Amino acid sequence: MAPLSKKFILGQTGFTVGQGAPFHDQTSATRIYAALLGDDIDNMPTKAEFWQRAGETLTNLFRAVIEQSTLFKALRGSDLVWQMIVARANLFDDISVGDARILVDKMAASRNREFASTELAHLVDQDIALRSSTAALGPASTFELAHRGNSDSSEATDGPVDDLTATLGSLSIAFSSTWPPPQFVLGDVAVLAHPHIRETLQSEAAVALPGAQSLPEDVVTTVARVAVTHYMASSPWAIFLSPVAYVNFQARRSWYLMAGGQARMFAAWDRFLEYANDAFTKRGKQVVMGLVLYWQGTPSDFDRLANVHQTHARQLWETANFLRRHGTLFIMRRVPVDGGLQIIWFDPWKTNTTIQAHYKARQMAISDFRAGVVDRITRWADENNIRIHSRYWGGYDITGVTDDDSVKMSLTLLDWIAVGRFVLPEGHGDLEYLGYVRTE
Repeated sequence: MAPLSKKFILGQTGFTVGQGAPFHDQTSATRIYAALLGDDIDNMPTKAEFWQRAGETLTNLFRAVIEQSTLFKALRGSDLVWQMIVARANLFDDISVGDARILVDKMAASRNREFASTELAHLVDQDIALRSSTAALGPASTFELAHRGNSDSSEATDGPVDDLTATLGSLSIAFSSTWPPPQFVLGDVAVLAHPHIRETLQSEAAVALPGAQSLPEDVVTTVARVAVTHYMASSPWAIFLSPVAYVNFQARRSWYLMAGGQARMFAAWDRFLEYANDAFTKRGKQVVMGLVLYWQGTPSDFDRLANVHQTHARQLWETANFLRRHGTLFIMRRVPVDGGLQIIWFDPWKTNTTIQAHYKARQMAISDFRAGVVDRITRWADENNIRIHSRYWGGYDITGVTDDDSVKMSLTLLDWIAVGRFVLPEGHGDLEYLGYVRTE
């Protein structure tokens, strides 16, 4: 399939692609085609299959644009709303905000204005109207935000964060002027803008600690609550708000629409590593933490969900055993001596026999998952010229505080570190005393 030009896939019904290369930058074009087609195109023998797959993926992208139309207009199409669009679009591979804009612009410019009854043509027409009406509104207003009581003003707020605060207010949502908290970066704000997370964090109702079979959005909300409650711009640590559950973006896409769409709340490792690199190199953080979940479901489990799109999401996640997740806490810490990174991977599996019994049938798969993570971290370090100082795995059992649930244990430890109840020891002997073993 290599000799076949991919340009023709943009010529969907109702669209005309002009002469020459559709994208000026070849690197950007490669990323865009990967997002539209995936990495298994060698198994697609006909042009028709190429064309159909691209049409479905383009429809997913433009559907995500229109779903965010209110925020799009209020934020004047800022990077924040585009980040939300990309996060919600069901693409075959990850794509940057810049590449998404390029692709959407190209499809809008290629719309030949002939009548087309396809959903894609209808969505692109809506997108053209949306961007036209947005441009007529002029620049968005920005505001100086009052900081939360536990934050400081040492880290400047981004314009899009101010814009989002104004937007949420314009949507008549009962938020205080401190929302979203200005100390958070753009990616964090995109998570905090999720309707369920936003509404739950703004309410004062008590929320039970989620566990291995809780709804994913409840798990993300708890991570976000820890961050919103304790994180300050001057904090030496940062928390990646989305639980990491996929080795790569392709694995995430396989589950994107399954189980009530909740699986999209989980992130792939590449996204976490990008966040960590930014936190260390641009924001001066010393510690980056992320909840890591072993994803027990596999594509073969799809057959068990004949009516997956009609199934009530909460009931499904709380009752289907193959949707159970094993929770761990992944901690990366900068070592002052040589500037390298120390990895501390809290994993209740090491000492808790009840947890081991829960996942006995998946023991080999969990081991493979750990090995895949180690390999990905090693490649990431090599690619970014980062020295891994040491790696530790395990940790003590905290069942005296939570029940035998690894997700609850990991969330509890995350909260303890954030609030200062638990201080990460620096010495090898102290880590071993706490139940960690050095793996490298």
